[in-house]
This record gives sequence, structure tokens and C-alpha cells, in this order.
Amino acid sequence: MNLTVNIRAPIGGNKNAQEFSDPLVQIGNGVYTGGNTQELGTDTVSLIQDLVSSVYGNVTEIVTYNNSWLCERVILTPRKDQAAAINAEILSFVSGDNVEYISINRVMEEEESTNYPEEFLESLSDPGQPAHIINLKVGVPIMLLRNLSPSQLCNGTRLKVTNLQRNVIEAEIITGCGAGDRVFLTPITLISNDFSFNFKRVQFPVNICYAMTINKSQGQTLQVAGVDLSTVLHCMYNVII
Repeated sequence: MNLTVNIRAPIGGNKNAQEFSDPLVQIGNGVYTGGNTQELGTDTVSLIQDLVSSVYGNVTEIVTYNNSWLCERVILTPRKDQAAAINAEILSFVSGDNVEYISINRVMEEEESTNYPEEFLESLSDPGQPAHIINLKVGVPIMLLRNLSPSQLCNGTRLKVTNLQRNVIEAEIITGCGAGDRVFLTPITLISNDFSFNFKRVQFPVNICYAMTINKSQGQTLQVAGVDLSTVLHCMYNVII
């Protein structure tokens, strides 16, 4: 079954809706050359390393770039595991000591603990939860996954790590109304309801955000975006500027 008609764009009854939907198709095909107000360049690469270089340049120097440069670019992926793999690869090139944060996982109902051991819970990952193991370095950008202190610290706020302690992450807010403020993040309890049973994970509510899922990028303003479509288009990577 092939989807050939953009249903969502015309819903509002806008007569010019097609002018919006057509460029989206062209961007997906890598043939969009620009609009009426500004040019939008696209490039297609075949290796993930080339995608990273096209978006971030020399990744060994990435921590030296200023916050505004860092905020205007990101690599987008359809799936969370793709974003995690790209983030891990970029992190490996970043200089500095790696600090590992390991979560604590428990089922909500104690009598179910024998059916769902900790090792199994540690392997689970849903879109709204941080990973069981988070690796960070000073200078790395991170994104909040929960509302902690609206409107300064909200779901989707991006920060830059400035110091890493055993139970505290010190970071500078680089997006939103609190940009420039230094904050301290601690582990919190996150309850997952996406499975047939409920479990809680105690972890820092953050992810590295060199790469993020397309859904998570909603609300972000970007100048440069790399799109990893390797899982759906057989090793195709688009860089949109």
C-alpha cells in the first residue's frame, strides 16, 4: 500500500496547503532547491561518519564551539536506538573523562519482582525514559526528558554539562527563557506505564542530544539538520541547511 496524498496539510481548508506539502516531499527526495524567502540546500551522504561531519564538522573540537552554534544543529532519527548509537559515537571523540550513571529499577508491585528481575528491567527503554546507563563528559549537550521547574527547566530544554559529580550534574541552560543560567540536576523517580506492568527507574532525566528522534525535535529551532533515514531508505543520510 502506497501513501500518495498528503491528508494532514489540507485539513485546515487552506487553499495554499499544497505549497507546504510539495516541498516536504521534495526534501524527502533530496531534490528541494529552495523557497521564495530563503534557500534550503540539501546533500546526501552514504556513511554515518560523513553525516556527523557535515552537521558538526570536526567532532574532536566540538566542545570548544559556542552554545548558539551548538543549539542550531542536530541529527534527527526516526528511532531512539539510532539516536543513542550516534550520540555514543560522537561522545567517543570528545576529550575528557567519561562519567557513567547507572539507574536503579524496581517493579511497582513487590510481588511481581520474581517475574521481572532487575536485569530485565534494565534492558527496557521507552521513548519518555532515560537509558539505564548514561555516559557523559563535560561540555556535552543534554536534553531534559521531564518538566522539572517550568518554564526554566521543561521537557525538551537543552543544557550543556559543566561539571559532573557522583549524584549531581551541573549544567548551563542553552535554550529557552533560562538560557545562561547554571542549574544542578539530580536523579528522580520515573514511572513507566508503557508495558503490561508498571516499573520505576531512578535516573537523571536527560539524554545526550547531538542526535535526537524526529518526534523529540518538535519545538526546536534549527539552522542545520542531518536526517538519518538508514533504517527506512537503506543507508541514506540527508543534510539539510
